[in-house]
Amino acid sequence: MSCLGAVGGLFPSGFFFPQGRNVEQWQLVDDLSIAKGNHAFKLGVNFRRDDVSDFKASELTNPPAVLTSLAGFATDTVDQSTSENFALRSPQPIAIYSVGVYFQDEFRVTPKLKITIAARADRNSGGICQSNCASLPTVPFQNLSHDPTTPFNAMVTGGQGSILRSVENVVFEPRIGFAWSPRGDRTVVRGGVGLFTDLYPGTILDNFTTNFPQVVSFSTLGGSVDMNEPGSGVNLVQGCNTAFQTAFTSGQTVGQYQAAAPGCGVPPLFDVPNKFQNPKFAEWNLEVQHQVGRNTQLSINYVGNHGYDIQLFNPYLNAFCTTAVCGTGFTQLPLAAPDTRVAAVQQLTKTAIRITMA
Repeated sequence: MSCLGAVGGLFPSGFFFPQGRNVEQWQLVDDLSIAKGNHAFKLGVNFRRDDVSDFKASELTNPPAVLTSLAGFATDTVDQSTSENFALRSPQPIAIYSVGVYFQDEFRVTPKLKITIAARADRNSGGICQSNCASLPTVPFQNLSHDPTTPFNAMVTGGQGSILRSVENVVFEPRIGFAWSPRGDRTVVRGGVGLFTDLYPGTILDNFTTNFPQVVSFSTLGGSVDMNEPGSGVNLVQGCNTAFQTAFTSGQTVGQYQAAAPGCGVPPLFDVPNKFQNPKFAEWNLEVQHQVGRNTQLSINYVGNHGYDIQLFNPYLNAFCTTAVCGTGFTQLPLAAPDTRVAAVQQLTKTAIRITMA
């Protein structure tokens, strides 16, 4: 058990371990170059698979975090909070892969002009939990019925192998560039434009393997500090977990759960749209380079990029603000949570963009 706060902080970070992940990576890379006449052809493939033992679900499961003041410690009373996560399984075996193929032709049109034409196709998987540890809302949160009489297990589908609902099948990336020397080798004009994609961070998958009922988090006030006593704070959060898991498996509503476990909160939720898009980046440049004398070069370069379909978490889907906090003139947020079955809802979106020009 970890006691924090005015007590002085015994083992202040021990409850976050084990954490991290063990990763095995399998990779196949093959490239081929063929020169024929004025053409230089290149083609290749890059395949990568990661097999991950993920310990995210283990954090704060043992020991729990007990926060109390010095007075609470002296009177054996938790006057701040007891927090603990409850995981059905950890570590979680996760597998993800990516594969890309490309073709390129460097064509020397004249001794002064070379054109490069290329195309690439990339596929990123949506991740697989080999112990069926993924949980997602039955439909994206915006389309979900927020009726509190709908049971928890009709709101969220647990025990899934596929982590993301659906991913973009293939990203096609055309590219073209040129190099032109209008006056021998002293002046060169270069330019190009192309579309590129990127891998999404594999750590975002943790969020959908730690949704309820796979992982449930509770924090309560009260009880005794000594976890071996029947009325301890640890016993209280363990009771919350038992009540919630019973509510989920037996098809209970939030009202039935709260009646059986008064004072216990509802869990947060991570969501993802129906189709997950890979981040994309359009990049371009134009450069004029001129040699002055034997040791000096002048270069003028214009570059730019525009990124879109970039992942961003929206944490406000279930946000609200009570009258006591916001008053009566603030109407941008509802006065109560739109869905009382869950706490904060974070949805992974593709709404971020990036524009750079120089």
